[in-house]
Amino acid sequence: MERTEIETNWTAVACGSAASSWNGYTYQGKVAVYTMLCLMNELGVGNEEINHYSLEIEWFEDFCIKYKDEYFTIHQVKSYQDKETIGGYKATVLELLGKTIIQPAVREASLHTAIYIKDFKVEDLKSDLMAYVPDKKKDLFNHFKKLLFEEDKFDSAWSKININNKDNGELSVNRVVQVDEINIKIKEQIKMFLQNVIPRNTSSMSSENIDYAYSNLLHAVNNLISNIHLKKQSVPNITFTEVLEILQNDSVFDLTTETVASLLIDDLTTYFEEYCEEQGIDIELDEEKAKIWTHHMEILKLLSPEDFVLICRKIAPNIHVKKSNSISIAEYKRLIDQHGVKQMLFECLFTFHHLLEAAKFKNDILLIKKSKVSNLITIILNNGRYACSKVGKDIFNNFNKDAALLELLFEVETYINKSINEEYRGSITEVESDTDYRDKEKFTGTKKIRFMDLNTAMEEFKPNE
Repeated sequence: MERTEIETNWTAVACGSAASSWNGYTYQGKVAVYTMLCLMNELGVGNEEINHYSLEIEWFEDFCIKYKDEYFTIHQVKSYQDKETIGGYKATVLELLGKTIIQPAVREASLHTAIYIKDFKVEDLKSDLMAYVPDKKKDLFNHFKKLLFEEDKFDSAWSKININNKDNGELSVNRVVQVDEINIKIKEQIKMFLQNVIPRNTSSMSSENIDYAYSNLLHAVNNLISNIHLKKQSVPNITFTEVLEILQNDSVFDLTTETVASLLIDDLTTYFEEYCEEQGIDIELDEEKAKIWTHHMEILKLLSPEDFVLICRKIAPNIHVKKSNSISIAEYKRLIDQHGVKQMLFECLFTFHHLLEAAKFKNDILLIKKSKVSNLITIILNNGRYACSKVGKDIFNNFNKDAALLELLFEVETYINKSINEEYRGSITEVESDTDYRDKEKFTGTKKIRFMDLNTAMEEFKPNE
């Protein structure tokens, strides 16, 4: 009897979704949004072809542009700050080359990096790839090597590779963008779209309004991804048409709670990526820290925008935010001070994660409970002789001005901070609220709080040996 060999579907093998943890606030997510906007501006809103394009995230590649459901361009994103030679990207290049072969409709495979890769000889790279021994995805990578070198398909595949902004690309996009510049690149593309495609009053094109449009776009893109997860769609795909509708709607310029929450999440994510770089943490390799960070981000993603902003106020309880329709985004940004976030929040997440993982409700987020005492992680960095008095006074002023914040923090007895190690006693006299707050009497009176410095907290809450 003749034996039939089952042919492997290598595209299916190559796909593996991490989309449930994907968000547009990371460097990788922003590069995807930036690339999509570049192509949209190239095509123009009046071009009917734009309706045939879509963005696929974390499926066949980090992200892909599809045309009529066929792969048009595929993309990998690396934010390394210390890999300046092509040797640091062998696995990435091998994967991109192989995928252009198993999906022949692909017209370009781009490697996006945060730094320029030094000039190299293709023949040297080819020799390195032939000698490369994969330590992951072994079956897939060995199949790619067979296609490239045994079946002599390297040259045709290499013609589709784009590294370091080569001029022969299908897309007019910067493939080398520093981590701290990607926001600027996205805003440039948003402004170009709004100026060239849609007639608008020039007063609506201020830098602040572009900031709002940027934030609202990222928020909307993340909502689209969340809806995909809820519907359990197997392939996470965003159509260009959906993004066009977002940018063409005048609400893209609104400063709403969603706008504020999106900007604060964006800052938080950016600071985390900077923190990892500064501390020498490779989040792709450090599975424990990646798990801790993803866990807490998943909790925050479940919050409504209103509750997320309230959590930001919770960890910066001494910062006063005015209640006004004319409040600037700069005032809200004070809630996510980058120095406090890096020195306190991230340090505490990784140090005390064993005590934080049970948090399910907003009142419990970033709260350490021990011996019936509630201890809150904050980003307070104040120090000096009168720091306790100053910070304590500011916290109680906020208690008297905001019933929602007071209710969230009323059970907190200890505020973990950078330097203060004292007690403070204050008075809650009259709680202001935007609504008829029935429990005002419950909160009024004298209250004592304790400030615990980070070193003391590390000793107090260290894991049992």
